[in-house]
Amino acid sequence: MRRMVTALAVAAMAAAGLMGCGDGGGGSGSTEEFCSLDETIDIDSIENLDDFDNALDAGVEAAPDEIRDDIEIVRDTMTELFDQLRGDGVEDLADITEEQVAALQVLNTPEFERASKNVTDFAEANCDTGS
Repeated sequence: MRRMVTALAVAAMAAAGLMGCGDGGGGSGSTEEFCSLDETIDIDSIENLDDFDNALDAGVEAAPDEIRDDIEIVRDTMTELFDQLRGDGVEDLADITEEQVAALQVLNTPEFERASKNVTDFAEANCDTGS
């Protein structure tokens, strides 16, 4: 179960372009700041929905104008997902059941898929993703 939950978390973070970016630095809302998020967000340390929320908020703050709208869609969609899970009494990622994951279709919308693709494409084109 932990493996499935970790996969869900990693998929969402990767879809949001919040993992695998190269080193950088710089001001708020820049490509450099966005690409340096992997230095400040440790995916392995995210164990609860609040930490996940904070990581997604960091992505929005760091996002350059080109992808800000897309990152906001990803964040807002994940927030909707987290609100549904919290309604089921879930706070820690380890507490998510397979049934809850299967029942949550919020990540299958064309808007989320388009936004995720746009952010991933941006990260691959502008960050050192290791590929």
